[in-house]
Amino acid sequence: MWSYTFRWEHPAEEVYVTGTFDKWSKSTLLEKSGSAHEKTVELPETGEKILYKFVADGSWSYDHTAKSEADDSGNLNNVLYPADLKHTSTSKSHSGPTSAAAAAISSVAPGAS
Repeated sequence: MWSYTFRWEHPAEEVYVTGTFDKWSKSTLLEKSGSAHEKTVELPETGEKILYKFVADGSWSYDHTAKSEADDSGNLNNVLYPADLKHTSTSKSHSGPTSAAAAAISSVAPGAS
């Protein structure tokens, strides 16, 4: 799993982030922190760029201070590339072997030949 911290640093009371990662469903409300809104969002590993926009007080906008590009219809969107994302570990730690070689080694009892 991957994550990215979306941040809107422009005047607004309520800000959502939406994009190709949620099929443009306006599913993520950013949290207000001082004069900015932000939230770290878990994103699927797609290997492709992610297009997104903000919905600030009901108006769809892109952040002109962040990377952006036009889509096939000429709409300006912000864009994230795989290198922009932070890898997050979703597996829980365990005490078992982590590889087949480790499993083979750990299964040998002391004194066995």
